[in-house]
Amino acid sequence: MKTDARYTKSDAAIRQTFLEILAHKDFHKISVQEIIQTADINRSTFYAHFLDKDDLMETIQRDLLDDTIGTLPDAAIDALTESAIFEHRVSYLIERLYKNRELTSLLLSPHAEHSFENRLVERAKEEFFNTTEGRPLAIPAKYALTILTGTVTNMIITWIRSDYEESTAEFTHILIQVVPPLLNKVLRAAN
Repeated sequence: MKTDARYTKSDAAIRQTFLEILAHKDFHKISVQEIIQTADINRSTFYAHFLDKDDLMETIQRDLLDDTIGTLPDAAIDALTESAIFEHRVSYLIERLYKNRELTSLLLSPHAEHSFENRLVERAKEEFFNTTEGRPLAIPAKYALTILTGTVTNMIITWIRSDYEESTAEFTHILIQVVPPLLNKVLRAAN
């Protein structure tokens, strides 16, 4: 049990140190050596947790996406056209992103070099693909996914980069005004 607590403590120290450095320094300029010196840990401790700094960054990003997109309530594509279900999912997602706003903002900062943006788009595409799989769409799925995920992720990224200018409720309302009409158009034209 002591080993588990130590492992967890080391993992948290590595992540926290890395994020503190990332707040002031570009990702490509950060070294594992700098992380281990600042965190005051051994090199072997770092490598017991992560393969390298890329693995560390990917793990942090994946964990954030699991905590936001990965915890969305399930819904079939047909259900998403119902405003109450869509509104619930969007509201939940925006609240989760806002709860993690410091990390989200940092991962979307110039220091992080766009890797989180790309991972966010890919994760959103997976989510929409899983939701639309097997459902006839008005246009080929690859274009439908690009339209839907591009719109949603770009709006979210813009909101975050504008320092959450609108409240979560206001921003949720904005998304609800934009996305369901697109979704309905992609679905209804197929019928």
